[in-house]
Amino acid sequence: MDYRRIIRVAAIIALLVTTVAQSPAEAVIGSGTRDVGATFPEVASIHTIERAASTGTNSVTSQLRFEPTPKLLLPNYLSTITDPVWKAQITRITDHAGVRHTYSRRQAWNHDGSLLLVGMGAGKPRMLLDGRTYKVLNPAVGGDGLWSETDPGLLIRTDSRTGEVFTFNPLTNRKTSTIVNLAEFNYGSQLETMAQSSLDDNGRFLLLYGATATARKKVIVLDMATRSIRTLDVATRPHAGSLSHSGRYVALNWDADGSPREHGIWLFDSNLRPVRQIATSEAHSDFAYDTAGREVLVWIGALGSVRMHRLADGVVTLALNGGSAMKRGHISGRNSDRPGWIYCSIYDSVATKGLVGSDQIFALKLDGSQIVEVFAHAHHAADSYYRNPMASVSRDGRRVLFASEWGQSDVYEYVATQP
Repeated sequence: MDYRRIIRVAAIIALLVTTVAQSPAEAVIGSGTRDVGATFPEVASIHTIERAASTGTNSVTSQLRFEPTPKLLLPNYLSTITDPVWKAQITRITDHAGVRHTYSRRQAWNHDGSLLLVGMGAGKPRMLLDGRTYKVLNPAVGGDGLWSETDPGLLIRTDSRTGEVFTFNPLTNRKTSTIVNLAEFNYGSQLETMAQSSLDDNGRFLLLYGATATARKKVIVLDMATRSIRTLDVATRPHAGSLSHSGRYVALNWDADGSPREHGIWLFDSNLRPVRQIATSEAHSDFAYDTAGREVLVWIGALGSVRMHRLADGVVTLALNGGSAMKRGHISGRNSDRPGWIYCSIYDSVATKGLVGSDQIFALKLDGSQIVEVFAHAHHAADSYYRNPMASVSRDGRRVLFASEWGQSDVYEYVATQP
């Protein structure tokens, strides 16, 4: 049996920041807006983590390979089956057709794993489930949100009508408190959490997108501890964005290809000062820790390769060779209590038929060894956004949530658990 080893993350060096034409602005809520040279208070200069960096208990830990998807009947609601190839336990957790989680890199489980939020798409309810038994606790949650990292019973939400950022209890459908009100800065015309984002692991920073009354587009980092914001004017709204686990970095994705600003993937610090461009084209990506405890951004490169970009110094390491099914893949790095791995799923198993990893949900080790732990087949076929598995991992890395039509017309949610 392999034992877990302890990772300690050494001090993260200060970033050398390039000069920008438009400097980010800081504002303290309730005291007006001002342009300043100061930055957010430092997030702990030594970020020490003692976490279990497991090599996993999955019986299939090897190099990625192709395995045909076995023909299995659609599991009954709340029933559990065993994947005959990979031996993981698969439980169907929804009985309402079309109800599925939001995205791979948005955490669906709350902080302690006791609650699970699912629901995406027009006309489909958002549901609150017990995070372990998967029984429905609230069949109609009143709105989307990000799980708080400090109170496992609360979501953090925004209201574009009022400019509020507030906490919300999804069990009772009640607002519990206002964190900040940004209406005084004219962000009330449009204010929302950045698409596909999650909070940092300490629950301090929130990444927002806002448009002012004069139609100025802004990326906003809210420091909920100091109730202050940093903003960055953008000409084009980013397709997506995310915060690193430590809260020190922001990645913004634009659809346009090329090397100028607002093209591909750009890395910023938490004060929204640019660090460097990571990729010249938009790609599915997420933040993670490598096996040495260093923060990386992992993204899907050309021909299905998976690459990890070390945030501190820009060193790029190949995590998975090209030629895999990951050319049609999503990734999730929300396994904050199990560093050293990234979780992968395939959104088009027709176009990737015969390629290694096709229709598989697997964890990829972030040390360059290309070792994987395969959880299960997704039983998903051609690309259709609301049917995409978009596997989203639990914080401990032992459970993976995914959507699938499973050879049917209706989409349901499933959880694969390591044996």
